[in-house]
Amino acid sequence: MNNAAHDSALKILIILARDSTYHYNGIFRSSVTYAPLTLTTLAALVPEELHARIDIVDEGAQPADYDEKSWNVVGITCCASSSPRAYELCDYFKKRGAFTVLGGAHPTLMPEEAALHADAVIAGAGDQAWPQLLRDVAAGLPQKLYRQGLCSRIHHPVARRDLLRKKAYLPMPTVIATLGCGNRCDFCAINHLWGNQYRRDIDEVVEEIRILGSKMVLFLDPNLTYNKDYAKELFQRLIPLNIYWGGLAGTDFTSDRELFDLAVKSGCKAILMGFESFSHVSLAIERKDTNDIEAYRDLVATLHSRGIGILGTFMLGLDGDTPESLKQMVTQIDDLALDLVRFAVITPFPGTRLFDRLKAEGRILTHDWSYYDQEHVVFQPRHMSPAALQNLLHDVWQRSYSMQRIFKRFCNAREGRFLLLGANLGMRHYARRLSKAEGQQPM
Repeated sequence: MNNAAHDSALKILIILARDSTYHYNGIFRSSVTYAPLTLTTLAALVPEELHARIDIVDEGAQPADYDEKSWNVVGITCCASSSPRAYELCDYFKKRGAFTVLGGAHPTLMPEEAALHADAVIAGAGDQAWPQLLRDVAAGLPQKLYRQGLCSRIHHPVARRDLLRKKAYLPMPTVIATLGCGNRCDFCAINHLWGNQYRRDIDEVVEEIRILGSKMVLFLDPNLTYNKDYAKELFQRLIPLNIYWGGLAGTDFTSDRELFDLAVKSGCKAILMGFESFSHVSLAIERKDTNDIEAYRDLVATLHSRGIGILGTFMLGLDGDTPESLKQMVTQIDDLALDLVRFAVITPFPGTRLFDRLKAEGRILTHDWSYYDQEHVVFQPRHMSPAALQNLLHDVWQRSYSMQRIFKRFCNAREGRFLLLGANLGMRHYARRLSKAEGQQPM
Protein backbone atom coordinates (compact mmCIF):
# COMPACT_ATOMS: atom_id res chain seq x y z
CA MET A 1 0.00 0.00 0.00
CA ASN A 2 1.44 3.41 -0.99
CA ASN A 3 1.58 6.35 1.42
CA ALA A 4 -1.50 8.08 -0.02
CA ALA A 5 -3.57 4.90 0.32
CA HIS A 6 -2.28 4.37 3.85
CA ASP A 7 -3.27 7.92 4.84
CA SER A 8 -6.82 7.35 3.57
CA ALA A 9 -7.23 3.95 5.26
CA LEU A 10 -9.86 3.62 7.95
CA LYS A 11 -8.29 4.24 11.35
CA ILE A 12 -9.93 2.24 14.14
CA LEU A 13 -9.41 2.39 17.90
CA ILE A 14 -10.92 -0.28 20.17
CA ILE A 15 -11.04 0.40 23.92
CA LEU A 16 -11.82 -1.70 26.98
CA ALA A 17 -13.04 0.98 29.39
CA ARG A 18 -11.74 1.08 32.95
CA ASP A 19 -13.75 1.27 36.17
CA SER A 20 -12.96 1.87 39.84
CA THR A 21 -11.51 -1.61 40.40
CA TYR A 22 -10.17 -2.42 36.93
CA HIS A 23 -7.63 0.24 36.05
CA TYR A 24 -3.92 0.51 35.49
CA ASN A 25 -2.15 0.08 38.80
CA GLY A 26 1.42 -1.04 38.13
CA ILE A 27 2.97 -3.63 40.48
CA PHE A 28 1.25 -7.00 40.97
CA ARG A 29 -1.43 -6.22 38.36
CA SER A 30 0.05 -8.73 35.90
CA SER A 31 0.02 -11.47 38.56
CA VAL A 32 -3.81 -11.49 38.73
CA THR A 33 -4.88 -10.09 35.33
CA TYR A 34 -5.46 -12.23 32.26
CA ALA A 35 -5.33 -10.91 28.72
CA PRO A 36 -8.80 -9.87 27.52
CA LEU A 37 -10.10 -11.41 24.31
CA THR A 38 -12.70 -8.82 23.35
CA LEU A 39 -10.25 -6.26 22.00
CA THR A 40 -8.06 -8.66 20.07
CA THR A 41 -11.04 -10.57 18.65
CA LEU A 42 -12.75 -7.37 17.47
CA ALA A 43 -9.46 -6.37 15.85
CA ALA A 44 -9.34 -9.72 14.03
CA LEU A 45 -12.94 -9.25 12.84
CA VAL A 46 -12.16 -6.00 11.00
CA PRO A 47 -12.79 -6.78 7.29
CA GLU A 48 -9.54 -7.13 5.36
CA GLU A 49 -10.86 -5.14 2.41
CA LEU A 50 -10.98 -2.01 4.56
CA HIS A 51 -7.17 -2.06 4.94
CA ALA A 52 -7.70 -0.50 8.34
CA ARG A 53 -5.08 0.71 10.79
CA ILE A 54 -6.05 -0.73 14.18
CA ASP A 55 -5.07 0.31 17.70
CA ILE A 56 -6.34 -1.22 20.94
CA VAL A 57 -6.24 0.11 24.49
CA ASP A 58 -7.03 -1.87 27.62
CA GLU A 59 -7.46 0.88 30.20
CA GLY A 60 -7.15 -1.65 33.00
CA ALA A 61 -3.64 -2.62 31.94
CA GLN A 62 -2.01 0.47 30.47
CA PRO A 63 -2.05 4.25 30.81
CA ALA A 64 -4.09 5.82 28.03
CA ASP A 65 -3.12 8.90 26.02
CA TYR A 66 -5.57 9.62 23.22
CA ASP A 67 -4.31 13.07 22.26
CA GLU A 68 -1.44 12.06 19.99
CA LYS A 69 -3.46 10.25 17.29
CA SER A 70 -6.80 10.55 15.55
CA TRP A 71 -9.19 7.80 14.49
CA ASN A 72 -12.22 7.51 12.21
CA VAL A 73 -14.00 4.88 14.31
CA VAL A 74 -13.73 4.35 18.05
CA GLY A 75 -15.33 1.19 19.44
CA ILE A 76 -15.70 0.96 23.22
CA THR A 77 -16.70 -2.15 25.14
CA CYS A 78 -17.98 -1.83 28.68
CA CYS A 79 -19.85 -3.47 31.53
CA ALA A 80 -22.16 -1.67 33.95
CA SER A 81 -19.42 -0.26 36.19
CA SER A 82 -17.32 1.01 33.28
CA SER A 83 -20.26 2.45 31.32
CA PRO A 84 -19.90 6.00 32.77
CA ARG A 85 -16.28 5.99 31.62
CA ALA A 86 -17.37 4.66 28.21
CA TYR A 87 -19.91 7.46 27.88
CA GLU A 88 -17.23 9.98 28.81
CA LEU A 89 -14.99 8.55 26.08
CA CYS A 90 -17.82 8.80 23.55
CA ASP A 91 -18.20 12.50 24.29
CA TYR A 92 -14.45 13.05 23.99
CA PHE A 93 -14.04 11.25 20.67
CA LYS A 94 -17.19 12.75 19.15
CA LYS A 95 -15.70 16.21 19.72
CA ARG A 96 -12.65 15.02 17.80
CA GLY A 97 -14.78 13.91 14.85
CA ALA A 98 -14.74 10.14 15.36
CA PHE A 99 -17.69 7.81 14.81
CA THR A 100 -18.30 6.18 18.20
CA VAL A 101 -19.59 2.66 18.84
CA LEU A 102 -20.61 1.08 22.16
CA GLY A 103 -20.83 -2.66 22.76
CA GLY A 104 -20.42 -5.23 25.51
CA ALA A 105 -22.56 -6.43 28.39
CA HIS A 106 -24.09 -3.12 29.50
CA PRO A 107 -24.98 -1.76 26.04
CA THR A 108 -26.52 -5.16 25.25
CA LEU A 109 -28.73 -4.99 28.34
CA MET A 110 -29.33 -1.21 28.11
CA PRO A 111 -29.12 -0.31 24.39
CA GLU A 112 -31.45 2.70 24.64
CA GLU A 113 -29.27 4.28 27.31
CA ALA A 114 -26.07 3.56 25.35
CA ALA A 115 -27.62 5.09 22.22
CA LEU A 116 -27.88 8.43 24.02
CA HIS A 117 -24.08 8.63 23.98
CA ALA A 118 -22.74 6.68 20.98
CA ASP A 119 -23.30 7.06 17.26
CA ALA A 120 -24.05 3.33 17.08
CA VAL A 121 -24.70 0.49 19.53
CA ILE A 122 -24.01 -3.22 19.11
CA ALA A 123 -26.36 -5.34 21.23
CA GLY A 124 -25.31 -8.97 21.52
CA ALA A 125 -22.29 -10.76 20.13
CA GLY A 126 -20.24 -8.79 17.65
CA ASP A 127 -18.85 -11.49 15.37
CA GLN A 128 -21.36 -10.56 12.65
CA ALA A 129 -22.51 -7.10 13.75
CA TRP A 130 -19.07 -5.45 14.14
CA PRO A 131 -17.77 -6.25 10.62
CA GLN A 132 -21.11 -5.16 9.13
CA LEU A 133 -21.04 -1.88 11.05
CA LEU A 134 -17.53 -1.12 9.78
CA ARG A 135 -18.55 -1.84 6.20
CA ASP A 136 -21.56 0.44 6.65
CA VAL A 137 -19.38 3.23 8.08
CA ALA A 138 -16.97 2.90 5.15
CA ALA A 139 -19.95 3.15 2.76
CA GLY A 140 -21.36 6.14 4.64
CA LEU A 141 -24.53 4.26 5.68
CA PRO A 142 -24.17 3.35 9.36
CA GLN A 143 -27.20 2.33 11.40
CA LYS A 144 -27.93 3.43 14.96
CA LEU A 145 -28.47 -0.09 16.39
CA TYR A 146 -26.98 -3.43 15.40
CA ARG A 147 -28.72 -6.23 17.27
CA GLN A 148 -27.26 -9.71 16.82
CA GLY A 149 -29.66 -12.39 17.98
CA LEU A 150 -28.84 -15.65 19.72
CA CYS A 151 -27.63 -18.53 17.59
CA SER A 152 -25.93 -21.85 18.23
CA ARG A 153 -22.61 -21.14 16.52
CA ILE A 154 -20.19 -18.24 16.69
CA HIS A 155 -17.15 -17.56 14.55
CA HIS A 156 -14.05 -16.16 16.21
CA PRO A 157 -11.01 -15.70 13.99
CA VAL A 158 -7.58 -16.03 15.58
CA ALA A 159 -7.33 -13.03 17.87
CA ARG A 160 -4.86 -10.23 17.10
CA ARG A 161 -2.72 -10.90 20.16
CA ASP A 162 0.17 -9.08 18.47
CA LEU A 163 -1.56 -5.82 19.46
CA LEU A 164 -1.44 -6.56 23.22
CA ARG A 165 1.06 -5.30 25.76
CA LYS A 166 1.93 -8.83 26.87
CA LYS A 167 3.90 -7.86 30.00
CA ALA A 168 0.70 -6.45 31.50
CA TYR A 169 -0.91 -9.88 31.88
CA LEU A 170 -0.47 -13.38 33.19
CA PRO A 171 1.99 -15.26 30.96
CA MET A 172 -0.59 -17.49 29.30
CA PRO A 173 -2.80 -16.81 26.29
CA THR A 174 -6.58 -16.71 26.65
CA VAL A 175 -9.03 -18.62 24.46
CA ILE A 176 -12.81 -18.94 24.38
CA ALA A 177 -14.87 -21.87 23.11
CA THR A 178 -18.37 -21.05 24.42
CA LEU A 179 -20.13 -17.89 25.60
CA GLY A 180 -23.31 -18.94 27.37
CA CYS A 181 -24.41 -20.82 30.47
CA GLY A 182 -27.61 -22.76 31.00
CA ASN A 183 -27.82 -22.10 34.74
CA ARG A 184 -30.55 -19.60 35.63
CA CYS A 185 -29.07 -17.87 38.67
CA ASP A 186 -31.05 -14.72 39.45
CA PHE A 187 -27.95 -12.57 40.00
CA CYS A 188 -26.09 -13.54 36.81
CA ALA A 189 -26.38 -11.63 33.53
CA ILE A 190 -24.67 -14.28 31.40
CA ASN A 191 -27.79 -16.28 30.59
CA HIS A 192 -29.64 -13.06 29.79
CA LEU A 193 -26.83 -12.02 27.45
CA TRP A 194 -25.92 -15.25 25.66
CA GLY A 195 -28.38 -18.00 26.54
CA ASN A 196 -26.70 -21.40 26.65
CA GLN A 197 -26.02 -22.31 23.03
CA TYR A 198 -23.24 -20.01 21.84
CA ARG A 199 -20.23 -22.12 20.96
CA ARG A 200 -17.45 -22.27 18.39
CA ASP A 201 -16.63 -25.15 16.11
CA ILE A 202 -14.18 -27.36 17.96
CA ASP A 203 -11.91 -27.51 14.90
CA GLU A 204 -11.59 -23.72 15.10
CA VAL A 205 -10.76 -23.78 18.82
CA VAL A 206 -8.18 -26.55 18.51
CA GLU A 207 -6.52 -24.89 15.53
CA GLU A 208 -6.22 -21.60 17.39
CA ILE A 209 -4.55 -23.32 20.35
CA ARG A 210 -2.20 -25.12 18.00
CA ILE A 211 -1.25 -21.83 16.34
CA LEU A 212 -0.57 -20.25 19.74
CA GLY A 213 2.16 -22.78 20.42
CA SER A 214 1.84 -22.22 24.17
CA LYS A 215 1.96 -25.00 26.75
CA MET A 216 -0.44 -23.09 29.02
CA VAL A 217 -3.88 -21.80 27.97
CA LEU A 218 -6.65 -20.07 29.92
CA PHE A 219 -10.24 -20.64 28.80
CA LEU A 220 -12.50 -17.62 29.47
CA ASP A 221 -15.80 -19.47 28.93
CA PRO A 222 -18.36 -18.60 31.65
CA ASN A 223 -19.02 -22.32 32.15
CA LEU A 224 -16.82 -24.47 29.95
CA THR A 225 -18.41 -27.75 31.05
CA TYR A 226 -22.10 -26.84 30.96
CA ASN A 227 -22.66 -28.53 27.59
CA LYS A 228 -21.16 -31.86 28.56
CA ASP A 229 -21.16 -33.46 25.09
CA TYR A 230 -19.36 -30.45 23.62
CA ALA A 231 -16.87 -30.36 26.52
CA LYS A 232 -16.09 -34.07 26.22
CA GLU A 233 -15.34 -33.75 22.51
CA LEU A 234 -13.24 -30.64 23.11
CA PHE A 235 -11.20 -32.29 25.87
CA GLN A 236 -10.68 -35.40 23.76
CA ARG A 237 -9.32 -33.21 20.97
CA LEU A 238 -7.03 -31.34 23.36
CA ILE A 239 -5.23 -34.47 24.62
CA PRO A 240 -2.83 -34.77 21.64
CA LEU A 241 -1.82 -31.11 22.02
CA ASN A 242 -0.09 -31.89 25.34
CA ILE A 243 -0.98 -28.59 26.98
CA TYR A 244 -2.00 -27.40 30.44
CA TRP A 245 -5.12 -25.31 30.80
CA GLY A 246 -7.32 -23.51 33.30
CA GLY A 247 -10.92 -22.38 33.05
CA LEU A 248 -14.30 -21.94 34.71
CA ALA A 249 -16.59 -24.78 35.71
CA GLY A 250 -19.62 -25.38 37.90
CA THR A 251 -19.54 -27.27 41.18
CA ASP A 252 -20.95 -30.29 39.33
CA PHE A 253 -17.64 -30.58 37.43
CA THR A 254 -16.68 -33.94 38.93
CA SER A 255 -20.15 -35.51 38.87
CA ASP A 256 -19.73 -36.81 35.30
CA ARG A 257 -16.70 -39.05 35.71
CA GLU A 258 -16.10 -39.42 31.98
CA LEU A 259 -16.07 -35.65 31.56
CA PHE A 260 -13.82 -35.11 34.55
CA ASP A 261 -11.35 -37.81 33.49
CA LEU A 262 -11.13 -36.32 30.00
CA ALA A 263 -10.56 -32.87 31.49
CA VAL A 264 -7.65 -34.20 33.56
CA LYS A 265 -6.17 -36.10 30.59
CA SER A 266 -6.45 -32.99 28.42
CA GLY A 267 -4.30 -30.99 30.84
CA CYS A 268 -6.68 -29.29 33.27
CA LYS A 269 -4.57 -27.72 36.04
CA ALA A 270 -6.69 -24.88 37.43
CA ILE A 271 -10.41 -24.21 37.83
CA LEU A 272 -12.34 -21.12 38.89
CA MET A 273 -15.50 -22.29 40.63
CA GLY A 274 -18.47 -20.35 42.00
CA PHE A 275 -19.14 -21.74 45.48
CA GLU A 276 -20.94 -18.45 46.23
CA SER A 277 -22.30 -19.22 49.72
CA PHE A 278 -22.50 -21.60 52.67
CA SER A 279 -26.19 -20.72 53.12
CA HIS A 280 -28.83 -23.09 51.75
CA VAL A 281 -31.39 -20.28 52.01
CA SER A 282 -29.27 -17.87 49.96
CA LEU A 283 -28.55 -20.39 47.22
CA ALA A 284 -32.23 -21.34 46.98
CA ILE A 285 -33.36 -17.72 46.71
CA GLU A 286 -30.90 -17.04 43.89
CA ARG A 287 -31.73 -20.34 42.08
CA LYS A 288 -28.14 -21.56 42.37
CA ASP A 289 -29.46 -25.11 42.52
CA THR A 290 -26.34 -26.80 41.13
CA ASN A 291 -24.42 -26.18 44.36
CA ASP A 292 -24.34 -28.84 47.10
CA ILE A 293 -22.81 -27.23 50.18
CA GLU A 294 -22.23 -30.56 51.94
CA ALA A 295 -20.17 -31.73 48.95
CA TYR A 296 -17.84 -28.70 48.80
CA ARG A 297 -15.04 -30.26 50.83
CA ASP A 298 -15.04 -33.57 48.94
CA LEU A 299 -15.18 -31.66 45.65
CA VAL A 300 -12.05 -29.66 46.50
CA ALA A 301 -10.28 -32.81 47.72
CA THR A 302 -11.13 -34.60 44.48
CA LEU A 303 -9.77 -31.76 42.37
CA HIS A 304 -6.59 -31.57 44.43
CA SER A 305 -6.10 -35.34 44.18
CA ARG A 306 -5.89 -34.95 40.40
CA GLY A 307 -3.46 -32.04 40.55
CA ILE A 308 -6.00 -29.27 39.91
CA GLY A 309 -5.81 -25.95 41.78
CA ILE A 310 -9.01 -24.11 42.69
CA LEU A 311 -9.90 -20.43 42.82
CA GLY A 312 -13.19 -20.33 44.70
CA THR A 313 -15.53 -17.36 44.39
CA PHE A 314 -18.03 -16.24 47.03
CA MET A 315 -20.80 -13.65 47.13
CA LEU A 316 -21.76 -11.59 50.14
CA GLY A 317 -25.10 -9.94 50.79
CA LEU A 318 -27.48 -12.63 49.61
CA ASP A 319 -30.85 -12.60 51.33
CA GLY A 320 -29.96 -15.52 53.58
CA ASP A 321 -26.76 -13.84 54.81
CA THR A 322 -26.45 -12.37 58.29
CA PRO A 323 -23.49 -10.54 59.88
CA GLU A 324 -22.79 -13.65 61.93
CA SER A 325 -22.78 -16.02 58.93
CA LEU A 326 -20.48 -13.75 56.93
CA LYS A 327 -18.03 -13.47 59.81
CA GLN A 328 -17.80 -17.28 59.83
CA MET A 329 -17.15 -17.46 56.09
CA VAL A 330 -13.35 -17.10 56.23
CA THR A 331 -13.01 -20.02 58.66
CA GLN A 332 -15.35 -22.15 56.54
CA ILE A 333 -13.23 -21.36 53.50
CA ASP A 334 -10.10 -22.36 55.41
CA ASP A 335 -11.70 -25.76 55.97
CA LEU A 336 -12.06 -26.25 52.22
CA ALA A 337 -8.32 -25.66 51.60
CA LEU A 338 -8.84 -23.58 48.46
CA ASP A 339 -5.74 -22.30 46.68
CA LEU A 340 -7.16 -18.84 45.99
CA VAL A 341 -10.39 -17.12 46.93
CA ARG A 342 -12.22 -14.13 45.51
CA PHE A 343 -15.12 -12.17 47.00
CA ALA A 344 -17.83 -9.99 45.54
CA VAL A 345 -20.88 -8.30 46.94
CA ILE A 346 -23.97 -9.48 45.10
CA THR A 347 -24.84 -6.86 42.51
CA PRO A 348 -28.23 -6.40 40.79
CA PHE A 349 -27.13 -5.80 37.22
CA PRO A 350 -29.85 -4.23 35.07
CA GLY A 351 -31.65 -6.85 33.02
CA THR A 352 -31.36 -9.62 35.63
CA ARG A 353 -34.15 -11.09 37.72
CA LEU A 354 -32.29 -9.92 40.82
CA PHE A 355 -32.49 -6.31 39.65
CA ASP A 356 -36.19 -6.61 38.89
CA ARG A 357 -36.89 -8.20 42.28
CA LEU A 358 -34.93 -5.66 44.32
CA LYS A 359 -36.38 -2.78 42.33
CA ALA A 360 -39.92 -4.05 42.98
CA GLU A 361 -39.07 -4.26 46.69
CA GLY A 362 -37.69 -0.71 46.73
CA ARG A 363 -34.20 -1.91 47.70
CA ILE A 364 -32.08 -0.39 44.90
CA LEU A 365 -30.03 2.44 46.43
CA THR A 366 -28.53 3.99 43.30
CA HIS A 367 -28.60 3.88 39.52
CA ASP A 368 -25.08 5.26 39.29
CA TRP A 369 -23.61 2.34 37.34
CA SER A 370 -20.04 3.21 38.35
CA TYR A 371 -20.78 1.56 41.71
CA TYR A 372 -21.94 -1.68 40.05
CA ASP A 373 -18.46 -3.23 40.19
CA GLN A 374 -19.27 -6.04 42.66
CA GLU A 375 -17.19 -4.34 45.34
CA HIS A 376 -19.70 -1.64 46.36
CA VAL A 377 -23.07 -2.21 48.03
CA VAL A 378 -25.75 -0.72 45.77
CA PHE A 379 -28.87 -2.17 47.44
CA GLN A 380 -30.44 -2.58 50.86
CA PRO A 381 -29.42 -5.98 52.28
CA ARG A 382 -32.08 -8.08 54.02
CA HIS A 383 -30.41 -8.53 57.43
CA MET A 384 -27.93 -5.67 57.85
CA SER A 385 -27.22 -2.12 56.82
CA PRO A 386 -25.42 -1.34 53.55
CA ALA A 387 -22.47 0.02 55.55
CA ALA A 388 -22.25 -3.16 57.62
CA LEU A 389 -22.16 -5.30 54.48
CA GLN A 390 -19.50 -3.08 52.91
CA ASN A 391 -17.35 -3.42 56.03
CA LEU A 392 -17.82 -7.18 56.11
CA LEU A 393 -16.77 -7.44 52.46
CA HIS A 394 -13.51 -5.65 53.22
CA ASP A 395 -13.03 -7.72 56.38
CA VAL A 396 -13.26 -11.09 54.60
CA TRP A 397 -10.88 -9.88 51.87
CA GLN A 398 -8.32 -8.74 54.43
CA ARG A 399 -8.55 -11.80 56.66
CA SER A 400 -8.43 -14.25 53.74
CA TYR A 401 -5.20 -12.72 52.49
CA SER A 402 -3.33 -12.36 55.76
CA MET A 403 0.30 -13.42 55.48
CA GLN A 404 -0.43 -16.40 57.76
CA ARG A 405 -3.11 -17.73 55.41
CA ILE A 406 -0.97 -17.09 52.32
CA PHE A 407 1.92 -18.99 53.92
CA LYS A 408 -0.39 -21.89 54.75
CA ARG A 409 -1.60 -22.11 51.15
CA PHE A 410 2.00 -22.02 49.98
CA CYS A 411 2.97 -24.90 52.27
CA ASN A 412 -0.09 -26.98 51.35
CA ALA A 413 0.37 -26.62 47.59
CA ARG A 414 1.36 -29.85 45.87
CA GLU A 415 2.82 -28.14 42.80
CA GLY A 416 3.31 -24.66 41.35
CA ARG A 417 4.03 -23.20 44.79
CA PHE A 418 5.75 -20.05 43.65
CA LEU A 419 3.18 -19.31 40.96
CA LEU A 420 0.51 -19.73 43.63
CA LEU A 421 2.46 -17.48 46.00
CA GLY A 422 2.62 -14.73 43.38
CA ALA A 423 -1.12 -14.99 42.75
CA ASN A 424 -1.88 -14.84 46.48
CA LEU A 425 0.33 -11.79 46.94
CA GLY A 426 -1.35 -10.15 43.96
CA MET A 427 -4.75 -10.82 45.55
CA ARG A 428 -3.48 -9.43 48.86
CA HIS A 429 -2.42 -6.24 47.10
CA TYR A 430 -5.82 -6.02 45.39
CA ALA A 431 -7.65 -6.52 48.71
CA ARG A 432 -5.62 -3.82 50.44
CA ARG A 433 -6.19 -1.38 47.58
CA LEU A 434 -9.94 -2.01 47.68
CA SER A 435 -10.03 -1.13 51.36
CA LYS A 436 -8.04 2.07 50.89
CA ALA A 437 -10.07 3.19 47.87
CA GLU A 438 -13.53 2.53 49.37
CA GLY A 439 -14.34 6.23 49.31
CA GLN A 440 -17.89 7.48 49.09
CA GLN A 441 -20.56 4.79 49.20
CA PRO A 442 -23.97 4.92 47.48
CA MET A 443 -25.91 4.72 50.72
